[in-house]
Amino acid sequence: MNSAGQRIKQLRKQHKLTQNDVATFIGVQRVSVSKWESQSDVYNTPKGEHLFKLCQILKTTAEFVLYGHTTYEHQPTDHQHGPAAQENIASYLTKIPLLNWHQVENIERLKAEKLETNEVIFSHLENSSHGYALPVIGDSMISTTGPYSFPEGVLIIFDPKWSDELSDGMFIIAQVNNEIKFRQVKFDGTKAYLNPLNPQYPKTFDPFKVIGKVTEMQMKLP
Repeated sequence: MNSAGQRIKQLRKQHKLTQNDVATFIGVQRVSVSKWESQSDVYNTPKGEHLFKLCQILKTTAEFVLYGHTTYEHQPTDHQHGPAAQENIASYLTKIPLLNWHQVENIERLKAEKLETNEVIFSHLENSSHGYALPVIGDSMISTTGPYSFPEGVLIIFDPKWSDELSDGMFIIAQVNNEIKFRQVKFDGTKAYLNPLNPQYPKTFDPFKVIGKVTEMQMKLP
């Protein structure tokens, strides 16, 4: 195996996975996996989180994918395909209940037990086992200048069991005067307030209660 692309392709076939299986697990289009496998150098291979997840599903290391040398190339695996391969992929993921905004109002129940819902999404984050997902509604968290933006329809995952101190810039689900909001935490001196990323919406300086810390965003592309 002379190239990174060839190593990716061989490991995928060895694990009896299709390009679509790999793409679904990583969260990219199938054509991205096809491009990775056709590349002859490391500069056009997956980077960052994509590389991490690729190594997870192929049960290998980044060193082997990129450079072809490691003390541990891959783990043996059963030859799986079809439903078995899908089950293998799902074993890496955490099932997250998808809530509506009315369900979030029952704060104490959210923190005390795991609510079951008919709809779920999946997350690869290890710390998401206590989380819930919510669809973003409205445009109050759309930013035209900052690094983060949450358009309507994006799914956010929050952890209701989070209990650390607030930090500047973090995102939370909060209750303010019996209203549930998704906002960024900012500080005015030592006082925390809720900041909408869209400047057309007002900042909230009223006291608020933290329902959970937002840890992840998922977006489906057309």
